[in-house]
Amino acid sequence: LARKDGQVFASGRDVTQATRADQVMRASEELYRGLFEHMLGGYAYCQMIYEDGVAADWIYLAVNGAFETQTGLKGAAGRRVSEVIPGIREADPELFAIYSRVAATGVPEQFEMFVESLAMWFAIDVYSPEVGYFVAVFDVISERKRAQAEAAERENRLQALLDNVPYGAHMYELQPDDRLVFIGFNRKADEMLGMDHIHLLGKTLEEAFPGNVETETPEAYRRVAREGGTWEQEQYAYDAEGIAGVFQIY
Repeated sequence: LARKDGQVFASGRDVTQATRADQVMRASEELYRGLFEHMLGGYAYCQMIYEDGVAADWIYLAVNGAFETQTGLKGAAGRRVSEVIPGIREADPELFAIYSRVAATGVPEQFEMFVESLAMWFAIDVYSPEVGYFVAVFDVISERKRAQAEAAERENRLQALLDNVPYGAHMYELQPDDRLVFIGFNRKADEMLGMDHIHLLGKTLEEAFPGNVETETPEAYRRVAREGGTWEQEQYAYDAEGIAGVFQIY
């Protein structure tokens, strides 16, 4: 804007497109910031620090709320992991090795690991947006691992019990599509039938023991699996797949 001899001269330019582009950029940044902050999984964007060419530390450049909620680590952004989790390099050298490898090669990795320094199980996806940097997206899976360990212990106790009874035992699981799948057996079953049951695992009842197809056994087994209760036969004759005999079934 300028004045000269009573006249006013004005100049301007159209900034509509630039303003719209700025608005779009701001909206995009807000969208991604919202996604970042509301992710259920933890997120950490990090820069690897090297000493003599070896990964020695990393800096947390950015973390989301789930990172703090899941790990209990506060104020990590802008700090070295050696400050946030003292002793992690010595306690968890494999974690350092994986993060260093991904930051150097750019090849993403997916793994589950017990992190000693935090006493937690993690499921981690890690990738590198550029050399020397990595992003870790993770969930704490300690409860799932604990449940799996408890289930495995119960299964081991059941197997130990079955292996020490004087009767043959077969175990089946009823699937949603009504198939009865053979999932286990005991040593006595091998001895009684003179066969190795291991190759039957995963097969249906009808596939494992075709001689049952035209009998009431498959439906009886399904009924017990669905409703509970018991079913038994005092004299059950079977003659198929090289197995011949009369059995008592419970």
